[in-house]
Amino acid sequence: MKRIVFGIAVVLTGAAQVFAAGSYQPGEVGSKFLLVPMSARAVALGGAFAAAQGDASGLDHNPAGLAHLKEFQFSVTHIVYPGGINYSAGSLATPTFHRTGGVFRYRSFFFGDEQRDGIGKKIGGQNIDIIDRDFTLGLYVLAGKHFSLGINGDFIDRTLYLYRDKTIALGTGFQVYTTDRRHVAGISVQHIGEGTKFIEATDPLPMVYRLGGAHVAAKWGQLFWELQKYLDNPGVSVSAGLEWNLTNYFCFRGGTGYNIDTYFAGGMGFHWRSYVLDYAIRPQSGAGILHNMTLTLKWDITEDDFDFGHWLDF
Repeated sequence: MKRIVFGIAVVLTGAAQVFAAGSYQPGEVGSKFLLVPMSARAVALGGAFAAAQGDASGLDHNPAGLAHLKEFQFSVTHIVYPGGINYSAGSLATPTFHRTGGVFRYRSFFFGDEQRDGIGKKIGGQNIDIIDRDFTLGLYVLAGKHFSLGINGDFIDRTLYLYRDKTIALGTGFQVYTTDRRHVAGISVQHIGEGTKFIEATDPLPMVYRLGGAHVAAKWGQLFWELQKYLDNPGVSVSAGLEWNLTNYFCFRGGTGYNIDTYFAGGMGFHWRSYVLDYAIRPQSGAGILHNMTLTLKWDITEDDFDFGHWLDF
């Protein structure tokens, strides 16, 4: 019970910071690459992923959902943007042993402006590029039959032309669910920390507070919904998605949401043995069509495999 109270207190404290920080105007918050979802499954569901469970790619939305991993998961994601933008990530997550598990993720964002590179070389001797890197460590705990808790820390390294800055951000969340886990509710806060500073002005981190649910409709699929409060949006955003399992190996996904404007997304997933391939497509305002692909490899290792003592028996 103490762990549950502590988890709720941590999340609510972070949420209070989001609301107490005041509203920024769009464009006044930096490190927006942190808000780009790295999960193709989450993108196809409209971003409603705070209550998802057993999926390592849900780290961006709620680290507590990883507490239900049943196997190791290694995932790589690549997002295709027009205009020379390159966004990739890789993660390795463990299943929960003795109610605890962990995850490591690395992601990078690169944007080069060829039209301005000539000016950059004349002034500073190099191209005008934006390079963002993020190293994430996460920990998740099964705190009870109906409760899980997660926390993650991000080391953020940003480079803008000749300028560079680093910072650390924290995120946390928890989930509550029914015994059969057919109904799940999740709350999380991400990107709590000091912003980055290149010359004089400091760009606040894009803190976001999420409240969502997931419901198993039947054997054919799941329904997801989520509310978000972004630091630079005075209103509350909303998203929802549907996952339709056609067979044990293939599913369709669709989602929609509202954040300043309305958007729609869709995608599909393929599952064969230990391999999962997810694809999503979403029109991105001002950036064209976003294509997101995630490849996941799953494998199972029992707790006995970590008992190295029996390896010495002859």
